[in-house]
Amino acid sequence: MTNTFPARGIQALILNKKRDRSMESLSQACGGVPTRANLQRLVSSPVKTFPKDNDVILGLSRGLGVRVSDIVTAFAISLGLPVNADDQSSLTLEGAGSLPEASKEVLRSMADNMLWWRDEVKAAESKPAAPAFDPDDPSNYDLAAHPNFETDRDRFNKAHGGAGEENQDPDGEA
Repeated sequence: MTNTFPARGIQALILNKKRDRSMESLSQACGGVPTRANLQRLVSSPVKTFPKDNDVILGLSRGLGVRVSDIVTAFAISLGLPVNADDQSSLTLEGAGSLPEASKEVLRSMADNMLWWRDEVKAAESKPAAPAFDPDDPSNYDLAAHPNFETDRDRFNKAHGGAGEENQDPDGEA
């Protein structure tokens, strides 16, 4: 019979972390939960559900010396749930959850700013390069020749319904 358990599932985690300990001594290191018989069942039979008792997850975490999230992830993998534990696009700072709220907010703000800059760089890289500046081309110095040139007066008149070419002298001296 071949081992068909997932490489990063709960079976692999238990067998990897138990080292040379017996199932009985591992159960004792877990605080008695899970029992030796339940540990043996976990490593020899396919997992069909998450443990019904949180003490099993906490005990395994303690006995194996891993985080609770590692146990939960291993169970999820064993159940065939789509878990990407090696997602390189995410970053977890171990212990950051116990920082003061102000420190957590600084980290979140900094991360948001770094992600914004990353997106700006990606957007700039995807834009076509601007044409080279030719200092001998007179159109580079004539704003009215620029295709997007619009005076403040023209913008104001468009926004306020004016024609833009009539006399702008309110006293009538022009």
